[in-house]
Amino acid sequence: MGPQINGGTVAPDLGRLPKFLAFLHTILLNEADRLRLSKPVILPDLPKSTLRCSGILLAGGRSRRMGQDKAFVKFGGVFLLQHVLAVLSQAAAEVVVVRAPDQPLPELEVRPGTTLRVVRDSVSDQGPLQGLADGVQALKAAPEAVFVLSCDLPRLEPGWLHKLQQHLTGEWDVVGTETEGIPNPLLALYRLAVLQQAPELVRRGEQRPITLWS
Repeated sequence: MGPQINGGTVAPDLGRLPKFLAFLHTILLNEADRLRLSKPVILPDLPKSTLRCSGILLAGGRSRRMGQDKAFVKFGGVFLLQHVLAVLSQAAAEVVVVRAPDQPLPELEVRPGTTLRVVRDSVSDQGPLQGLADGVQALKAAPEAVFVLSCDLPRLEPGWLHKLQQHLTGEWDVVGTETEGIPNPLLALYRLAVLQQAPELVRRGEQRPITLWS
């Protein structure tokens, strides 16, 4: 059994980032090739967070698995990108959407009070870490923490983001998620200083966001 946090079992020590907390969730791939995200059940509720948060949303590009641009996949009558943005804008005062250089996007809206900025990858086809590097450099609000999300989360609910906020307490730099022991760096909440490492990692030739945790 892994270490105990407030009575919940969390992931074993990954041996990477000392101040890392992951809580378990399940992502299931059904026959229709759609992701279904379960509700967070491992960690208990904590008092409401007062963290100032921004968000980086990776619009993605053409998905081999889905056979088309993920941003234009519909789920429940709306495009996935629109759905994830709507949820994210409930928890973040500023959202940066990062798209591929020539990628079209559906119409995007956020709730009143949230600032939306859309930027392009400065270098194409270099993986999601490039998108995070460009996204963090586009942030203007000087947040304490930044949500990082991919757009292919059709079951994402505000409760997930609130759970991440609640557990990014003083002892942690990142609160993330994992599936079957594999951490997911694109459904996580990062201290700003952690994400600010992304441009340097890209310069070193890294492409995978998980390198932010090492």
